[in-house]
Amino acid sequence: RPPRAETDTKHVLETTEFIRTQQAATQESLAEIVATLGRAIEEKFENVKALRSELGQQLTEAELRRANLAVELKQKVDSAFKPLCVVNFKVDNTVLQDNTMGLGFRRTMQLDHMKANDPIAPWDSIVSGQRVNDDWVQVAREKFLPMRIRGCPVLVGADGGSRPVSRGKTPRS
Repeated sequence: RPPRAETDTKHVLETTEFIRTQQAATQESLAEIVATLGRAIEEKFENVKALRSELGQQLTEAELRRANLAVELKQKVDSAFKPLCVVNFKVDNTVLQDNTMGLGFRRTMQLDHMKANDPIAPWDSIVSGQRVNDDWVQVAREKFLPMRIRGCPVLVGADGGSRPVSRGKTPRS
């Protein structure tokens, strides 16, 4: 029988791969839905503009409201699906200058919801996740990382610059 740690690691890797596959499929489906909705809204808006042009008349108040609603709907659809995109972030200690090995994963979107044996994302590593809001990224089920610690950014776009790792670190931030 294989050691428990080996079995757990295999299970985590399989689960992670399954989640990534599901996220990619979901993201593709959502992108298709958003594109279809966007095209329909644009078409409706163009129809209203064409009608106005053909008739040489100003839009009635009701037509103007419908056109504005179409634009608002497109913006809401775009913003609603934006958080569902998987984005790469660099775990960055440049501003915080914390004397730890990395950023601790939280079990919820609360800074204090982590335990001593919870895993960490090492400084300067790259993590993939979905931005839940301006303050949190979800990297897995019940695994969250804050965007800022004590007001300092700790997750930045993956294309951000790197810095040397300092020595004498404690386990986590």
